[in-house]
Order: sequence, then C-alpha cells, then structure tokens
Amino acid sequence: MAQNHENTTELVLQESNTSLDKIRESYTDPTIKLSVRNEGIKKRWVSAHSMRLNWHSKEQTVTKQMELFGVSKAVAYRDVSNAEKLFGSVSKSNKDGLRVIHYEYAHKCFQMAVKNKDLNAQYKFLELMDKFGGGSETDINFNPEKLENKRDKFSVPREVSEAIVKQLGLGTLDFNNLEIEEAVIVDADE
Repeated sequence: MAQNHENTTELVLQESNTSLDKIRESYTDPTIKLSVRNEGIKKRWVSAHSMRLNWHSKEQTVTKQMELFGVSKAVAYRDVSNAEKLFGSVSKSNKDGLRVIHYEYAHKCFQMAVKNKDLNAQYKFLELMDKFGGGSETDINFNPEKLENKRDKFSVPREVSEAIVKQLGLGTLDFNNLEIEEAVIVDADE
C-alpha cells in the first residue's frame, strides 16, 4: 500500500503583538490589562491627540511631548503618527466639521432669504449649500463615457485566430486547452 507523502502547510494566525494593536484592543475590550510600558505609551498617545485637538500643530505637539515625557524627537513624531492611527486624523475631522458648520450657516441664511422672499439670495445660498454639502464634488467625478458599452478589439496572430475559430466550431472556447504551436507573447510595454 503506497503512502501519500503530501506536503501540507498550515496557516497560523499570529496574535497582535504591536503596541498599537494592544492599545487598540484595550479600548475595545476593557478586560485587557496593558503592561506598564504600554500604559506609558498609551498616556503619551492620549496626550498627543489632546494637543492636536487643542489646535497644536504637529511640530508644537512633538516639542511638547519631548518636554513632558523626555522622549526623543523621533519617538515623539511616532507618537503623533500612532495617535492619528488610533484616534483618527484631527485635521481631517476639523475640515469636515467646518464644512458642516458652513452648510448649517448657509441653510439658516437660505431660510431667512425665503422668509424675506429674496430669490437672488435664495439661489446664492442654495449654491453654497450644494458646495458645502458635497453635491458639486460628485458631479465633477462623474464620467458618463465610462458607462457606454464599448466594443473590445483584440489583435492576435493568425495561429491563435485559427485555434479560436476551431474551438468555436466545437461550441465552446477554453483558453486553458488552446493548442497553439509557436505563439509569440508580447508584453504591452514593448
């Protein structure tokens, strides 16, 4: 009786082992206890995020982190970067928040223009609402030509063409079993 000696590989998933993963898990699962080292890192990241929320630039935050925690400049920059990975980008959320505030102001002014029956102001505030609401962004990115049904054209050597026609005569086209002698394969980069 022949024995089957197949090589088998087993996929082993490693548990998260970076400080970022462990700290993130500590926020999602309160039963996880961090090491003293990771608690210190978590404290630095919370501090960095708090400074960014209070309108400190990255450079100001790095300088303050170096003073508060006695870390090197490289570690302070890494802390700011990891704080953004963990809590999200403050500058992006501020930009989105300002857009919402501007939209609300435009909406309030639009309501006042409706109340005063000022059609020109209504139009202007509708345009602003569209701008701050993101309506104009989707219009710019829309390309109706991509939805057209365009015919694909292929250039193939005569040998390949004959093999395709032969298989089509059988009713199916199987590129895995396409028998071609001396077919030249050309990269698109050439």
